[in-house]
Amino acid sequence: MIFQTNGVFLRVEKFELEVLSTFSKVDKFLKD
Repeated sequence: MIFQTNGVFLRVEKFELEVLSTFSKVDKFLKD
């Protein structure tokens, strides 16, 4: 049970990092 929720949290963290990097790329693109 603990390992399952851990996997979900890791996946969510990875997804958030990808979203953040995408937003920063878009932000740089808009500033240029």
